[in-house]
Amino acid sequence: MKRLIVTLVMLLATAALAAGCGGSSGPTREIAVTMGPDMVFTPAEITGTVGETLLIRLTNADVTLEHDMVISAFGARVRLFAGQSGSMTVKLKKAGEFEVLCTLPGHTEAGMVGVLKVTK
Repeated sequence: MKRLIVTLVMLLATAALAAGCGGSSGPTREIAVTMGPDMVFTPAEITGTVGETLLIRLTNADVTLEHDMVISAFGARVRLFAGQSGSMTVKLKKAGEFEVLCTLPGHTEAGMVGVLKVTK
């Protein structure tokens, strides 16, 4: 039994070390974004540079509606219930202007859109 515990501790320590050595090629920068109320992202524009990693901290400020934030060009999506907070990490691998959308029914059409501008 003691041997099993030692083995598990070593495996967990190895996994934690590997996670900490992720080989990131750019710095991580945090950005706070509020979802709602009134069907908006605040700020509506996020900027970054190729190679950068963004940690986007999200707060759904709506008291009744859930929202999501989707940046399909980078495969990123987070869905939050009213009043909930969460985050997403986006590795900026290419330059351009990319849509940021709330894809819940009617939200994009109501204007819940933004843009991610990535420069070289």
